[in-house]
Amino acid sequence: MLGAVVPPPPPPRPRKVHINDLPNETLLHVFSSLTFNKQVARLALVCSRWARLSRDVETLSIECTESVVRTGLHTILLRHPRLKRLEIVAARTGSTAIARERLALVARQFVGHPTLRIIVCPSDWIVPGAVDGCPCLEELVVAGVGDGDEVPVFADEDDEGEDGEDGVGIADAESGNATAASTHRELWKAPGLRRNLSWILNSVPSLTRVRIDDPHLWIRKKDMVTTLSLRELSLTSLSPSAILSLVDLLSPGGSRSDSDTDRTPALPHLRTMSLEIDYAFLPLAMFPALARGCPALTSLTLSTLEAPPGLVDAMAEGLKGLALTYLEFDKCSVWGPKEGWVSLVGRLCDAFPTLKTLRFGNCLYRVLPAATAHRRDWDAGDGNGNGSHGLEHIKIVPLCDTKLTTEDLASIVRDYPSLKTISVSAPAHTCTSVGIPVWLPPTTSASFNATLSNLRELTIRSGSIRELSAEPEESSQPIKLPSLTHLNLINCPLFPTLLVSCNPSHLTSLKLSYLPAHLPPTVTIPFPCLRTLVVRGVSHLGHKICIGTVTSLLQHAPRLTSLTVEAFHHHHRRSHSHDNDDDDDEGSSTLSFPSHVIHDLTVSCPDLVHLVIAGFRVRSLASLTPVASWPRLETLHMVGTKCLPVLTSEWEDEVLVPVLTNRRFLRSVRLQFEGIAAGGGSIEPTKGEDVLPYLARVERDRSTCEAYAMKLRKRFWWIEELVVARSSLMET
Repeated sequence: MLGAVVPPPPPPRPRKVHINDLPNETLLHVFSSLTFNKQVARLALVCSRWARLSRDVETLSIECTESVVRTGLHTILLRHPRLKRLEIVAARTGSTAIARERLALVARQFVGHPTLRIIVCPSDWIVPGAVDGCPCLEELVVAGVGDGDEVPVFADEDDEGEDGEDGVGIADAESGNATAASTHRELWKAPGLRRNLSWILNSVPSLTRVRIDDPHLWIRKKDMVTTLSLRELSLTSLSPSAILSLVDLLSPGGSRSDSDTDRTPALPHLRTMSLEIDYAFLPLAMFPALARGCPALTSLTLSTLEAPPGLVDAMAEGLKGLALTYLEFDKCSVWGPKEGWVSLVGRLCDAFPTLKTLRFGNCLYRVLPAATAHRRDWDAGDGNGNGSHGLEHIKIVPLCDTKLTTEDLASIVRDYPSLKTISVSAPAHTCTSVGIPVWLPPTTSASFNATLSNLRELTIRSGSIRELSAEPEESSQPIKLPSLTHLNLINCPLFPTLLVSCNPSHLTSLKLSYLPAHLPPTVTIPFPCLRTLVVRGVSHLGHKICIGTVTSLLQHAPRLTSLTVEAFHHHHRRSHSHDNDDDDDEGSSTLSFPSHVIHDLTVSCPDLVHLVIAGFRVRSLASLTPVASWPRLETLHMVGTKCLPVLTSEWEDEVLVPVLTNRRFLRSVRLQFEGIAAGGGSIEPTKGEDVLPYLARVERDRSTCEAYAMKLRKRFWWIEELVVARSSLMET
């Protein structure tokens, strides 16, 4: 018909976006995040474009499995000519002995790579290839125990041109190239050479960052290269001989030389140094050597150190010319006057006016005798802050009964107004009506704006509640910290309602550990920015109270991404409440986790990324079903004695598989069951049973769990860590 109206054509269907629509740069970034064993080896089989891009990845992580040993590390690296970062890790499955043997085999296969800049490997067998075959190497991390035989006997370093009696000495000048190469390979067989920091730095002057466990430092002073680029150095498990060798290396001309002709610093560009002394005495000559050998040093960390009484004075005097900004003592013994930590902090801040961070972690404070020369030097100095020092971060977590007093905390708050982070161990009454008026100035006072207005992180470890002589009461003084973002309270005798309710607007992390009191049900606190909530130390006595507190805190935290709830009594405790289904069963040794909490989480916290429930018993496996409501979940941990009931094939099909199938962001899953249906009955030892049959049943049950976890890992290949275990195995 002539008058018929032609209908308009239908709109084009929108084109689906495919991964191949991404640019090459984005795909390369994705490929660099994949491990070799799971993905990189298969990328070339997808299409020609992926095969071409897989050769251009710059980061490669290799797990030393049997297939990697058979293929050969050299063959694998030939496929990646533009590689910049290589990480080699031990196999995560199988026995530890086999994993370590495979790790050493793969590391021995490494002969170098022309573009590698960063190498991380637990085995020191990676060092020969890194030193001889990586001209662009900038970072070397050998964070593991030594491998191989004992260090062979070498010829004296000063006897040039002579061979050792065992043929491993310095090659004769007339020997051919083949003999020299063979001797070089024999030299690398010595673990002492593979961990010789001096030799490594001398061979690769381009290194900027090095970390070595159990290092050796022996080399002739005149052979040391003076053009080193090292900026960060971390040495762990230092032996006394290695400490003395380090002092000799850093001292110009050697510590045994009186010559002043050679004043070239040994490490002129070094900025960060970390030394783990392995509970040995540190010679006081170390600090003048550091000042001369590392003139650019700004960060110093000393760990597991048995300090002599004059350590602080020697440090203040020997490092006087350095612009230190970071100083940390970890698991050390330190000496100071009877006035305590405040005087020690003041002494170090007076010595280093540029200091920004001062940390004492698990340190033992010892009082200097009044008659010593060191004590007289302390009394002659200023020894305290004057309100003008720029210290920004302080941590004082001592051992034994040497914690701060509230007066000490008040002095720190007053004398260092630029503080952004405070982490201290303090008396039990610090956060009560007795302690808060002492160390925390009132919000209305003029001194408040000049002291705590910059504070961003506050961590207080309160003492035992036995220290209190009366029932603790909360202070009525408002506690307004306008910049506070992280609050961590440990063993506080009461719930700090005012401290939390007065500072919720900027709070992003809240950690409450071992709190014996609860948040009043009438108090509602909105947390518009809260991202992390951690509640640890839930006990049988305070089970309902703590779970109720968690529920109250989560009601108004829409941006929460990480939740951790851990019970305190994991084993051998009996429950005392049997009111309803959410309580523990009679005689149960594990707390029950109410199923409604997980259901409520899906509504109040829709963007959860990390969920950790430890030490509780989840009565119904159906409680995992709401987990599917979080599309971006990355971590799912439900562990503890009898945390989950017996695993059956029906539950696997109805709950576990649907939860894991569509959660492509999952990276870590840990599930601990009371038993596995395919694994037989209980493996608890029976009365009078011989130990060998019992251990055989334990090993058989462990094999069942590993086989089941392997089956899940093959199906859900995107999950990097997937652990399935029985509760009794953990106890065993």
